[in-house]
This record gives sequence, C-alpha cells and structure tokens, in this order.
Amino acid sequence: MKLSFGGFGEISCGRPVYGLVCVKHVRVLDGEKETALAICNPSTRQVLHLPKVETETRRLKLRSMFGYDPVDKQYKVLCMTSDGGHYQVLTLGSPNRSWRMLECCIPHYDYPLLKEICIDGVLYYKSINQSTQTFLIVCFDVRSEMLRPIEAKGSLGRAMLTGDMVNYGGRLGLITCEDNRGNVGAINRRSSRFKLWVLEDVEKQEWSERVFVLPAEWKNVVGEHRLNFVGVASRTNEIVLSSWYPINRFYLFYFDPEIDTVVRVEMQGVDMDVSNYAVLQTFLDHVEDVKLYA
Repeated sequence: MKLSFGGFGEISCGRPVYGLVCVKHVRVLDGEKETALAICNPSTRQVLHLPKVETETRRLKLRSMFGYDPVDKQYKVLCMTSDGGHYQVLTLGSPNRSWRMLECCIPHYDYPLLKEICIDGVLYYKSINQSTQTFLIVCFDVRSEMLRPIEAKGSLGRAMLTGDMVNYGGRLGLITCEDNRGNVGAINRRSSRFKLWVLEDVEKQEWSERVFVLPAEWKNVVGEHRLNFVGVASRTNEIVLSSWYPINRFYLFYFDPEIDTVVRVEMQGVDMDVSNYAVLQTFLDHVEDVKLYA
C-alpha cells in the first residue's frame, strides 16, 4: 500500500491497532508546520482523512496516538500538543466527526521518541511530568477517556527512559538491553542480557523485574547486525527483534527465554532498496480488517 499526502514533509505511523494504522504527515506551509492525520487500512487500501486538529498556534507540535476499545468496539485517536496544554480525542465512525477536549489530572510534556502501545483497551505512552520533570507513563482508558499517570520509582526510572514498551501476556512491559558491564545501549553482538519490567498491578503501580541472559550462540547469530526490539510474541512469549537499517537482506530474530535459544530468519520478498526508506519499521500481531469505515 503506497500513500501520497502531496508535497514534502515527514510521514510517520504508529503500531497497527486491530487492523488499522494511524498515519501522521507533517509539512511546512507558509513557513509554519501543519499536521494532517489519516487512518489507513492496509487490507482494503482505504484511507480516511481526519478533521484538522485545532491548536492555539501552528507552531505547537502534535502527537497523535491510536487506540481501540474491545468492549464498545470503538477506535479512538488521542492528540496532545507538545507543551502538554491541550488533549483532544476523536471517535472513529461517530456521526459527529469532531475533536473533543479532555481534562488531564497531571499536565505532561510530549515525549515522542518511542511508540505508544494499546493493550486490552488501554493506550500507554511515555511522557514527562511538567511539575517534577520526571519520566512517567500515561494510561489512557479508551472507553472512559480517562488519563492516569504511572510515576517512575527507583530503578524503574531508567527503564521508563530507555525501555521499549511491549505487550507481555496482556500486560504492559518495559524491555531494555545491557552489556556485560550493565550499560544500557544498542542491541548487537556485544549484548549480554535483556531486562524486562512487567506492570503487575495498575492500581498499586507494582512492577516485577526479570533478567534474561543471552545464550553463547547470540554473537554468531547476530553477527554485525544492529537490532531493535519488535515486541513479544503473544503465543510463545519469544522476544522478537529485527534488523536496524537493513542492507540487502532483512532478518527477524527470535529469542526464546524458556529454552534459551536464538534463531535468525530471513524475510523474503521485502523491497530492500534503502533509498526508499529512512527506516524500516516492523510490527507484531497485525490482523486483517476488511471492513470499510466511512
């Protein structure tokens, strides 16, 4: 599926949510940045352009996030301004296709470096508390449209800053990679272990911590590749990684912490002309949705 928004600008997409993808296009118009949002269905190749998000000034950046409520079976798009001053939500398929303002209990700044994730009707994203300047994860209940913060405590602060958010058996997980000296950094042949924090209780904000030591064959399987986390496979709990800036060939890597093995799989049929991409993004658990949304 190829998309064209017209003109030049930055195009980004979030994780697929029950078959649909939210795409953001940022372009410069009359010297100021303008943001356009669209919902795409890769299965039907349908594109639904969303109404413009109104802000006090076009100089403010917008962060858009996409979630799904499995109870009422509704898709919703959450938008926030980079200064944390405005939060708006839109319900996909609603007769009234307009943005609604939301109240937030803790004003927070945008933190756009890592992708949000939607798990069982709750949209999680990273942010920064405006008053304390500390890292936090914000939980947006898609059905009730309530925002709730999860503050960093102790060693969890570094995980909130550097960890990738994953779906671990229906719970939110934060995963990081360390070398033999305990330094958090890039995932490559010198990596020695993964650390995983799992949110066990949202109300009490209780987390469990697990450490997975990588097997001896890790160095040979990874070789000179630099990897990034894709997620955790829902059926097997394998940690899935992919090539970062792949050249000529594209690989997926599966680490099974239960039997302590790592497997590399070459993906056939992927266009590897790197001149067409800034980076190749990979997502887990995409499902086809053949419905048409007006």
